[in-house]
Amino acid sequence: MEKDAKAMPRRTESALKRSLSNYKVQRIITTIIFMFVPLLLLIVLTYIPATNMFIYSFQDRTQFSKNASFVGFNNYVTVFTQPEYFKPLLNSIYYLVGSFIQLALALLLASIVCSKVKLANVFKGFIFFPYMINGVAIALIFVRFFQLGDGFITTDGALNSIIKLLGGEGVKFLSTPLMSHRRQRP
Repeated sequence: MEKDAKAMPRRTESALKRSLSNYKVQRIITTIIFMFVPLLLLIVLTYIPATNMFIYSFQDRTQFSKNASFVGFNNYVTVFTQPEYFKPLLNSIYYLVGSFIQLALALLLASIVCSKVKLANVFKGFIFFPYMINGVAIALIFVRFFQLGDGFITTDGALNSIIKLLGGEGVKFLSTPLMSHRRQRP
């Protein structure tokens, strides 16, 4: 009987090792591990605050008070009967409907881009173009901020204008090898 008791954990351990080595079990465990953090964040940052707000809607409380009294549906009656409280609710509903329209348009554009229609590449260009313009605009602003004007064609950038305003001499930030991190050629 003593031998059976010692042999039992070994059988269980080997069965556990075999089941963990199974690919399907590994996939399930990996999925659970990877879903733990997003689910935790969803619960902590969405569901708990939403539940608290639902509970607060039945209470009479000021912004920083710890003591709250239960008022039932009085807050809801106030929201739906007084126009100054109802207007923000209508604004929220307006944005909610707008978000569904935006989502529908996004799905329509995504299906056009992924399908084999005649102008799919034009749609791809229209979608990608704003991202490209953003980088170009940042580069132009960067150059304009650091440039040293010649006083005739170009003017000083913002940084050199401040330096000259304080009595200093303008600096060639973009053309001095030490400033622009360019290596001098031998």
